[in-house]
Amino acid sequence: MFHVPNARYASEVSSLLGLNTVFCKENEFEDKIKEMTADGIPTAIINGAIASNFQRNKLELMCTRLSLLCYSPLWRVEQSTVMEEIIRRKIGAIIVAISAEGLDETFLGKAIDESSNKKIKRNLKASIALISQEKEENMNP
Repeated sequence: MFHVPNARYASEVSSLLGLNTVFCKENEFEDKIKEMTADGIPTAIINGAIASNFQRNKLELMCTRLSLLCYSPLWRVEQSTVMEEIIRRKIGAIIVAISAEGLDETFLGKAIDESSNKKIKRNLKASIALISQEKEENMNP
């Protein structure tokens, strides 16, 4: 929903997966979802919110208004667990942004695998968010 790094590649990636991509401005998002679900199908929104209260709350409220289910299967899953699952399932994810002390631009474009995960853990100087989600207003618990 609010992923910024390399968003320009979303169309290519979704095309490779055989999926359609719909782009819209943030203030048009709810109207676009309403339009896409007008016939009653789909009945739910599945999202990748992990730690962002802002994103999850925004989606929950929108889904309530539109009478849709909101499913957040990764919500509050430990970030290290998410990383391990990415590796275990061979998802083929790459690092697209660096915003943590201890990590530099040499990590950009690297595949998330056992080797890179060990380097990330070794280089982190503080407890930080491994999985970035844009638009979080306050990351303090």
